[in-house]
Amino acid sequence: MGVGLLVGLLFGRGIIIIINRVQLAYEGLYPALLFSLIFLTYSTAHACQGNGFLAVYVAGIISGNANLIHKKTLRSFMEGLRG
Repeated sequence: MGVGLLVGLLFGRGIIIIINRVQLAYEGLYPALLFSLIFLTYSTAHACQGNGFLAVYVAGIISGNANLIHKKTLRSFMEGLRG
């Protein structure tokens, strides 16, 4: 669980940096970028014999509480997935 926590902390900070610095052509591509970063977080934690679910959870808490440039787009997309 410690590995998952550490990976989640590192990738949570990385997600903030990547989302804020990458300039994509269309605003609708940011949810796809976020999904790919989420899968990368899980895969990295799992490859390091850590808990991937904990890593994704921690990264989501960290990035969700940060000031993201496209936060409104990401939030509306994620709320649409909830149904």
